[in-house]
Amino acid sequence: MTSFSVSGASYSNAAVCFRVTDAVHPNKPAEATTYITRYWTGVQNGTIGGLSYGATFGFTAGDVVGAEAMNGKKWDGGPAWAEPGAVSGTSFSASGQSGFSAFTAFKSGVLAVQLADFSAEQQGDHILVTWETTSELDNRGFNLYRGTSPDGPDRQPTPH
Repeated sequence: MTSFSVSGASYSNAAVCFRVTDAVHPNKPAEATTYITRYWTGVQNGTIGGLSYGATFGFTAGDVVGAEAMNGKKWDGGPAWAEPGAVSGTSFSASGQSGFSAFTAFKSGVLAVQLADFSAEQQGDHILVTWETTSELDNRGFNLYRGTSPDGPDRQPTPH
């Protein structure tokens, strides 16, 4: 069962649908041992302006592997999963969404990086950013982004 509602959008010969796949999402982290064996991929055809939508994704108890509490997850192509909401029974909801992605649910495993400290300090016409980690798991490095608003857009600054 998947329900879908749209608000604030204008349509021009447009169609929206979610395709369900009866399998584990291919980008589920290997360390996640509680998950569902189902995912949904949202697609649109045509022009949709100002899209904002909410969706509820339902699955069966037979889709669940493991026994821990899970969160709904949204995959936009990485590097990280977004968490639109907690699983309640055999469903989860995602509201205030814009753009289509894949949705599934799993219990987050160990984070790749645990931060002990993070700070940014102005030094003349530059900003000095420092951080310390308490653990790193298969970490290839760090990418920093900055923006003038929490809503974005963000960009990667040029190192000096």
